[in-house]
Amino acid sequence: MPAEPALLSMTRLLDDLPIGVFVIEKESGTPFYANKTALALLGRQVMADAPTEELTQEYQAYIPGTDEIFPGDQQPILRALRGERGAEAEMMLRRETKNTPIRVVASPILDEGGEVRFAVSTFDDITAQRAIEDRIRQLHKMEALGQVTAGVAHNFNNLLAIILNFIEFALETLPKDSSQHDDLTQAQAAAERGAELVSNLMSYLRQRPLRFERMDVSAAIGSARELLQSLLGPGITMEVPALAEGAWARFDNGEMLNILVNLVANAREAMKNQGRLVISVGIIDRDATVTPTGLELPAGPFVHLSVADIGEGISEDVQKRIFDPFFTTKDPTKGTGLGLSTVLGTIEAAGGCVEVESVAGEGTTFHIYLPVAE
Repeated sequence: MPAEPALLSMTRLLDDLPIGVFVIEKESGTPFYANKTALALLGRQVMADAPTEELTQEYQAYIPGTDEIFPGDQQPILRALRGERGAEAEMMLRRETKNTPIRVVASPILDEGGEVRFAVSTFDDITAQRAIEDRIRQLHKMEALGQVTAGVAHNFNNLLAIILNFIEFALETLPKDSSQHDDLTQAQAAAERGAELVSNLMSYLRQRPLRFERMDVSAAIGSARELLQSLLGPGITMEVPALAEGAWARFDNGEMLNILVNLVANAREAMKNQGRLVISVGIIDRDATVTPTGLELPAGPFVHLSVADIGEGISEDVQKRIFDPFFTTKDPTKGTGLGLSTVLGTIEAAGGCVEVESVAGEGTTFHIYLPVAE
């Protein structure tokens, strides 16, 4: 095959690769070739006639997990120009407003005399791989947490059962019109609520299977409206626009109230007991997506439940962690940090997802998507 057609064929082959390929000439220190993926990652300015040192500044490469610029002399392609084979590094590439974790591997290309003529570098976008690794770490953390918490919850449940038995015995011996009977009735309700919370925790830890059945989400919100308004207090107005009819989802009916209570309680605190909350339900079609936790959602219709407040909003840093177990911005005496992690775990178990939309100083909207029940 003639040289020029062969070169053209090789260029087309490299352009179709899903990884970036970038070649620098040693003598001039300027770019020689970049395939389409490399241009997409690094920007077309990398093919400008600029020295290698300037190009490394254009890359805006940072040490992963920090704001420290990746050392220029440790860039794999510069090490390859010095003759090192298989020079490798992981870095965070920042171009404009986008951060992309990449793995870079570079090696020298020698001339007939064994001298370095070029350096070739490959760039691999490892965003998906990092998401999978984060998901695996989260699963390991939840597994360990589940083993410890399940034992504590089991023992606490036994204690509550004993307390409830004594309360029931005492109630049977007291006149119903006595003040002691009223006090014990309230104590009984509190203990039963404690048992319900333990049950919810065990459900989240998969010690009690969730019961996903066909349920009317709009009807569930209508039934809970009075309770949710009392939870918000008189200073917050709750608006529930006309709810979509036929918003049937495959979900655990008992868990729907817990999710609404969690989200409404968070909104109340964000608005500092003064403001407006809007709850709405509809049905939308979604494209196939992969959630931040690695869950693959197919394309199709989903029941869309949104809870929007006009509170202080959530910063980007906090948004990245709000679903982590035990993460909370509240005083340790006022929150456990399990509320939103429970919400996420239950919804994902049903094949749905949660998305957060927030602007500092303007408010937050939680979007919940649940598979439509046929």
